[in-house]
Amino acid sequence: MNLVFRWDWRKADPDGEKWGNETDELQIFFMGQRKGLYRWVEIEVTDSDEPAVKAWLEKRWCYLQLLWEGIAATPAQPSKGE
Repeated sequence: MNLVFRWDWRKADPDGEKWGNETDELQIFFMGQRKGLYRWVEIEVTDSDEPAVKAWLEKRWCYLQLLWEGIAATPAQPSKGE
């Protein structure tokens, strides 16, 4: 599994005041762990995609918390059905 370490949901900004994207966009940043490759993808999303995106990110978030468990301020806890 590639290590997802960051994600950003950018709301549409057709006027270019902040991002300049025409539609909502999900950016996912990850490392190819065996080869040390840094990559990111930009995916067009809508508000209706939010539950599926959250479900997909849940597993990655839990794994990140486990990686940092020894030094993080709070221990990893699974969500309560979100």
